[in-house]
Amino acid sequence: MINTLFALRRHALALGAFLLLLCNSAESDTVKLKNGETFEGRITYEADDIVKIEVPISESIKETKVLSRADIAEITKTPPDVVAYNELRGMVPTGSLVPVSRYQTMITTGPEAFLTKFPDSQFRDEVEEIKKTLEEELDKVERGNIKLEGEWLSPQDQLNFENLIQSRIHLLRMRNAMKQGGYSGIINAMREYEKIETNHVGSPAFPPAIVEARKIIPVLGRQLQTMRRDVEARNAEWERNKNILRDGDRQRVEQARAREEAQFQAAIDADKKAGIKWIRLNPRSKDSIEDYLELASDELKKVQAYDVENLAAQAAELEKVDQLIANGDLDSAEAKFETALAMPTGEGAPKRSSKKSSSYTGHLRLKLKEKLDEREAAEEAAEEAKKSEALTKELTGPDTPEIPAGDEEAHGAETEEEMALDDNAFAALAGVPDETKSEPKSEEKKKSTSKKTETKRDDDEEEEEEERDAPRPSASGGGFPIGLIAPILTVGLILVIVVLKVLGIGGKDEE
Repeated sequence: MINTLFALRRHALALGAFLLLLCNSAESDTVKLKNGETFEGRITYEADDIVKIEVPISESIKETKVLSRADIAEITKTPPDVVAYNELRGMVPTGSLVPVSRYQTMITTGPEAFLTKFPDSQFRDEVEEIKKTLEEELDKVERGNIKLEGEWLSPQDQLNFENLIQSRIHLLRMRNAMKQGGYSGIINAMREYEKIETNHVGSPAFPPAIVEARKIIPVLGRQLQTMRRDVEARNAEWERNKNILRDGDRQRVEQARAREEAQFQAAIDADKKAGIKWIRLNPRSKDSIEDYLELASDELKKVQAYDVENLAAQAAELEKVDQLIANGDLDSAEAKFETALAMPTGEGAPKRSSKKSSSYTGHLRLKLKEKLDEREAAEEAAEEAKKSEALTKELTGPDTPEIPAGDEEAHGAETEEEMALDDNAFAALAGVPDETKSEPKSEEKKKSTSKKTETKRDDDEEEEEEERDAPRPSASGGGFPIGLIAPILTVGLILVIVVLKVLGIGGKDEE
């Protein structure tokens, strides 16, 4: 519903602009003379005594009338906002391949300037719509889109159909060059045709380019014949005019001509180096003109030999192949491509090549091959993945026990307990004393030492003091405790003293 309303609004705007165009003659400047004669057009100059008005004689011819103020009965001028709007509405629809900078200039100098100068104009809504259209298109171009003959092409389109779009661009430039007229415009058009014929044979742009070339080459040939006939007379006239100049002026004119000739030659050399067939033409050189006449004659025979109808039929099928490749339907694209190649194209058709840069046909062949190779590689990768998965299942086996969900902690605890028992068993085998059994032996040894110390305390108080302060043996360490060294030495010393006294060694005689 919204799209319908928007479309109706656009149609209404277009209808309004069309009606305004129809009544432009009524809104143009009008000068009515006293004798009843009336002139309609555009007033270009006004003074106290005269008025100049530009009157259209035909669509492309205008005549300026000079009228005396004394003969004028009435002047009716078109309002300035109408004049400005008539110039502004030609901005839309925009042309092809308009760059960002051009859009920005159009918006600034067009609708924005109009709305600033005529804020209360009756055309305000129409100008706002023009401004909106230009801003929307500017946003698209800034995002990488291009407008080609009214069709918007996204960056993805430009990637998928690169050769096809380039051929359309060259055809558009060829037609625009043809509108320039003159030999230079025709030569520029044929340079674009050469690019199509070199890089885009088989594309939908090639057949219409042939038709255009058939039209303009004869025109170029007639112009070249006239130039060849007059070139010697023009050069002789230039020499006569140069010779009547003063020495200083003559020298400057000769230097200017020498610079022009050098520029021509440099441009021609650059074209030849780039392999361009339609090189620059030097209109002052008879040899250059005659070479061009020969080129034009040969090229006309060549384009006339093409079978445009069959080439157009083949190009339509090849364009479908391009679309199928973009959609990923490679099998259908491959079949249709072979069918299109088998279609008749006439005796004068250029030979096909497999090089990407040589033709639209070669471009499609390479693109189709790349896509097929990508698909084959993907299939091989998927097959290798299946084989790897199958091998993994064979290695693990179907009887591999699985831990039930939720029993991971119990299983882990059981494993740790089993590991502890295994460690103790290993320690026993290795001859390492068990810490849990060494502790009672230490306690018994400590009790025996205490009894002996109490029995001999009266004999030697100093030794009793040492025994009281001696450290206790540790029950936590393995092997021989360091803390038992001092008590053992004390007990040994006491035993030595007792033995000596029993034997009577070192004591008094009475004792």
